[in-house]
Amino acid sequence: MLKINKDGSIVEASLPPHGRGTHAYPLYRKAVPGGLLVINTFTDEVWFVLDSEDEGGGREDILSRLAEGPSPGALIREAELTSERVKSSLPYEIALCPIGGYCSGGCRLSAEADFQRNCTEEKENFGRLVETVIASRLPTLVVGLGRAAPCWDELFSAFYAQSRQEILPGELDFWRSLCCPRDRVLEIGAGSGFISQAYAAMPGLTLTLIEPEPANLSRLKTISATSSTSVEVFAGIFQDFPVNVAFDLVVTSWDTLVMFDNRTKEEFFSFVAKALRPGGIFATHLSSLGWNRLMAARLKKPKVFTTNIQGKNFEVTYRIDQVGDDFYNKTIILRSPELRVEKRYILPTLVESLENTLIRASAAGLQLSRKMSDFLGHDVTDPSDHVLVFQKPIGPTSAACPTDMST
Repeated sequence: MLKINKDGSIVEASLPPHGRGTHAYPLYRKAVPGGLLVINTFTDEVWFVLDSEDEGGGREDILSRLAEGPSPGALIREAELTSERVKSSLPYEIALCPIGGYCSGGCRLSAEADFQRNCTEEKENFGRLVETVIASRLPTLVVGLGRAAPCWDELFSAFYAQSRQEILPGELDFWRSLCCPRDRVLEIGAGSGFISQAYAAMPGLTLTLIEPEPANLSRLKTISATSSTSVEVFAGIFQDFPVNVAFDLVVTSWDTLVMFDNRTKEEFFSFVAKALRPGGIFATHLSSLGWNRLMAARLKKPKVFTTNIQGKNFEVTYRIDQVGDDFYNKTIILRSPELRVEKRYILPTLVESLENTLIRASAAGLQLSRKMSDFLGHDVTDPSDHVLVFQKPIGPTSAACPTDMST
């Protein structure tokens, strides 16, 4: 469960206990991708309940706890104290107003106010606030936790697995070329298993996969069960992963890094440096700022096409909305009239320049060893892609491909 604070920050929070307040207040509820946005209309608390959560007896029990709050009298007293502080800073003639200088009744002007109209407009404005500010920014806020936006389900996982093919020439050969026999390999953000499958087919490796999305985990567990090598799947985010062994190779694809905010990117590179053995390798793939800006400009007008997902035809609508400097919401709508299904998925994409990425890696103690513009080894000016390979500084006794991994 997530709680959105008044300053716009978002934190993971525990379900409030029963009895935290003496009254139950109306809840504003809105279904958004991945869960339910819940607002206590009297205390102004904002929560996001994930679809996967079933704490303390189910969704209804969660909602009943979120509806609780202190008595109206306690809130009114708090409001009166706030009003007194405000009045003390107001001009003299307003401070003397018996109702605090606010048009809520008690004078001729207030008596002429249309309170029913005011309440209707306030409700409409509140709904607009939720729609355009809170709900639309939720994927952005969730990025700060270092996790994907809460939009993945079985349908989207199947669509993504089908879409995530070897689009760029030589990609799988590149990932495989980074391995030595008996290496320990860590993939962060394994997703639907595109890279994972290539490593799982290489006998002798010890493969660990980090992935937070339940819909993807079932696919990764299938890979693990049929693998030619040892595969461990960690269900969670990288910040919660216990680094108990040193890895020879850490990899992540571009669609993982773009889901992190700046603070989480710093944590990520520090984590990678901690997870690697001296001489160990970290490799990643980034799309360039220029390429993302070009795609955002092209896809302001949605692209619509048809595809087959698990034997069923779906109409796909794909568009990109820019919500900040080099920050985009990629929206994918899957629609099937036959199944009477229409689902909307939002993937936040925070793109960073190559220079900033190199600075973060260097600050974490990683040294750039190779920089390419594709998986075939080329390096051109103004590329669409950056393929980067870093190394943790090597010790005097380390080897590039050690034969004894027991240490």
